[in-house]
Amino acid sequence: MTTNGILLEKYADELKECGLRVNVSLDTLNAEKYRWITKVGDVEKVVGGIERACEVGLTPVKVNMVVMKGVNENEVEELLNFTNSFNDSRVKAILQVIELVPFPGFEKYFFDISAIEEEYAKISTQRRIRAMHRRIQYFTPKGVIEFVKPMDNTAFCMHCNRMRVTSDGKLKPCLLKDDTVTIDGNHGEELKKAIIETVRKREPYFKG
Repeated sequence: MTTNGILLEKYADELKECGLRVNVSLDTLNAEKYRWITKVGDVEKVVGGIERACEVGLTPVKVNMVVMKGVNENEVEELLNFTNSFNDSRVKAILQVIELVPFPGFEKYFFDISAIEEEYAKISTQRRIRAMHRRIQYFTPKGVIEFVKPMDNTAFCMHCNRMRVTSDGKLKPCLLKDDTVTIDGNHGEELKKAIIETVRKREPYFKG
């Protein structure tokens, strides 16, 4: 489950009992900058949620950092140090560095994360290729880190098996497409049919 983490400290135990693991959106540890990015929110609540998730074993916790030019591109190491502070003999937290999708109005914040990935690739002591999107997980002396480049990425699309539930009760087979299937109020066989229909709509966003 992907969450902003605001209520994670409160519900971490229940989520653990449900068998989930979580991805927590956290683009900066700077309180003022966090409020500017999210418009609302308290970064300390997010940090507390991640701490609690690691305590109860809701792990590995993925910390999702979307890199934005002129905003936080120089904070990757700080976030990696933060996630690594939870790790001991077991990897409990992993930093996931995400390249911003330059939707209209956000083009000025686009930052190519390739150079950052190259930097951590050079100091990695171990690498693991994950089934999800065939992404490389770098084990470095500073912590475990992954890089996500979703745009114009054939490997990303080809190995994607995710569906998303929107806030208005629809299933979305692709993050970057507008195709949706309504599931609001559906139960039993109706819900099953809607899920199957959504899966049939799946098609790689990038085919080039």
